Amino acid sequence: MSTLTSRKAAKLVLKAKLSFDAIQDERAYRGKNQQSLTALYRVCVAAFASGKNLIRCMEHFVEDIDKGVARCLGLKTNKVSDTTFYELFVNTHPEGFLSILWKQIRDGVDKKRIRNDVFPGGVVAYDGKGCGSKIGSAPNDSCRTNVCDNKGTKFWNLFALRACLVSSSARPCIDQKVIPDKKGEATTFPLMFERDVKRFPKLFQYVTGDAGLASSSNAQLVTSKNKDYVFQIKGNFSVVYPKAFSLLEAEQVAASTTERYQAKTVRREIRHVAVPKEVNFSGSTQLLGVRQIRTSDDGQIITEDRVYITSIKLEQLTAKQLLKLIRLHWIIENGSNWTLDVVMKEDIRRPCNKGNGPTNIIWFNIIAYNLISMFRACLPKNGRFYQSWKRIIELVYQVFVCQKYERKYLQQSFV
Repeated sequence: MSTLTSRKAAKLVLKAKLSFDAIQDERAYRGKNQQSLTALYRVCVAAFASGKNLIRCMEHFVEDIDKGVARCLGLKTNKVSDTTFYELFVNTHPEGFLSILWKQIRDGVDKKRIRNDVFPGGVVAYDGKGCGSKIGSAPNDSCRTNVCDNKGTKFWNLFALRACLVSSSARPCIDQKVIPDKKGEATTFPLMFERDVKRFPKLFQYVTGDAGLASSSNAQLVTSKNKDYVFQIKGNFSVVYPKAFSLLEAEQVAASTTERYQAKTVRREIRHVAVPKEVNFSGSTQLLGVRQIRTSDDGQIITEDRVYITSIKLEQLTAKQLLKLIRLHWIIENGSNWTLDVVMKEDIRRPCNKGNGPTNIIWFNIIAYNLISMFRACLPKNGRFYQSWKRIIELVYQVFVCQKYERKYLQQSFV
């Protein structure tokens, strides 16, 4: 295959060779031939990244992978039963996954696989995401419980707040926190943001979030760390929103872009105005209005308006940069969230719904997503575009199953 050399394939294997020492092995000892926890977790990441995220498919994946790759991942043999994977998901506590995710991101930054090549300064988007649901009682305390009909039928679901570095072409998820019952995005954000700043103080300057995160207290927290925020506001801001909308409507268009998307011409316009004194929102400097006008080929026009509040100073970014920054926020929806749902089937396909299984699996999903997203960003583009996610999943599977590696590449560090 022309775009995938043995060297690139070997690098991908090394990226999958993560250390899972932070996870406590709670399995019962079953003899000297028992596979190590680290080896099994590495296989889980490789299998998820290859689109094999059902337990029986994972068993077959282990049988199919190249023996040299199996040894590199730490496996003793190419035999791991579906029962082993099931017990692994159910019984292993998810505590420790965050440190593994952070090590993956730090390694990517240090090796320059993750860099702010899309927007200078760095932008992290925070957004909540549903990670699957099922009829019945919740398998663990991380899951939310509710009823789905007037008969009181119970169902559970997993919901998490995720952070994505949207200013990088690799678009990695850098953090995740499950939101249990009676908690929301706005109250979960402070803990995530503070630990992200502490862990990656120089990785990003700008923070974006939708209306679920917008609050004066969250704004104050962001500015207290010498970062800038861009929060969307909606009609539930009964004082700020109507005032902002009327002020912005009177302003001239400061910048615009036009593109073709799904047989429509899409024009986006941005207006901005200084925040008036009567608007009490911590650290705010500007109100931003983005109007999106979709015109279909038959002349039908659909207009959508969004309003934002930001701490970015008037002279800090141009209007075009502000428009790009706002557009970047939706990469967490169109990039990582869409890929996890549509390509990796996170919302509908879970290999285990018992015990700690659902919570463990969403960690494997984002670690595997990061692996394939960094791999995708390193491959040649198809014209102006990156290769499709479906194609990337296929290439990753071929790497683990079909590629033959030169020993010297597997022994080298990823550069």
